[in-house]
Amino acid sequence: MSEPKQRDETDPRYQRVRASLRTAALNLCQVSGPEQVSVAQIAQEAEVHRTSFYSHAASVVELLADALWEQTETDIATLNERLETGEVTSDQYWLSFYRIFLLHVIENKLIYQRLLEENSATIVALRRRVEEASRESLQLILSHWPDENLDELWVEMALQQHSAGVFAVTVAWLRQGMTSSVNEVLSTYRTMAPPWQLAREEGGHISIRRAHR
Repeated sequence: MSEPKQRDETDPRYQRVRASLRTAALNLCQVSGPEQVSVAQIAQEAEVHRTSFYSHAASVVELLADALWEQTETDIATLNERLETGEVTSDQYWLSFYRIFLLHVIENKLIYQRLLEENSATIVALRRRVEEASRESLQLILSHWPDENLDELWVEMALQQHSAGVFAVTVAWLRQGMTSSVNEVLSTYRTMAPPWQLAREEGGHISIRRAHR
């Protein structure tokens, strides 16, 4: 028996089908939550064969999460690069991450309203992407804090806190009707952000003011 042919994700036709499926998912999920949208509906909207769907996603939830995350991916990758080159400081990084995500939510307000109203599994999938997108950046930030001796438990807790925080802020903003500007949301968040996200260098040393017992 011959080996199954590996898909070439750089192939223009593959990319066109993926873009069509993601656009279809975004369009349909503005009207219904992803749990109410079927693979067949997305394939029909995208004008592709139903079997093509599974070459691009395991489920409608995963496809929608990919489609939404794609809109922020480039900006967050650029932010990560700016952190690495020193153009962005550690305390600026986290607020900039929030800004990118909140601007993205504005563009997809109807979808996020549905996701949050229905407690959709898409939020869980997006949280994983937020967490992973920040992992390398957090490690880079910690490399500048050699005296803190932070272990893997601390790292995982920080990543979970960050990914949960992104959606806690989003939920609060949506429930408030998004009447506050992004700047106002960020200003409010600064008053309650965990100290490690606001830590900055003072006198050649960075302290996260961690409580010791």
